[in-house]
Amino acid sequence: MLQHLQLHLKRTEILNLVDRIVARGQHAVWQRVRDRVASMSKPHARGYIRVRAALVIERELSIAIAQMDGLNDIQTQYVHELVRDELIERILSDAGRLSRATQPLRRAA
Repeated sequence: MLQHLQLHLKRTEILNLVDRIVARGQHAVWQRVRDRVASMSKPHARGYIRVRAALVIERELSIAIAQMDGLNDIQTQYVHELVRDELIERILSDAGRLSRATQPLRRAA
């Protein structure tokens, strides 16, 4: 029971950490990709964001890990993957909203 509670708390801590890292890095990544990503197909945009976000993720993850105790290498890799995936999804969502907002309105004849 205690072990299960510890695992649950650790998972909650990790998910909170992921959210903080993504929030800190999202603007920097958006600045890097915003001019091109809206015109790309979704798979192409995912790859482009992944590459352009790599340095931002590494920097923010290093800062966060230094401030947190107790993450082993496996957990650090897991956090890295979660951050990368969540950041890609948020950037794609932002790009989709921007694309819809800038499309001209069509009027019925």
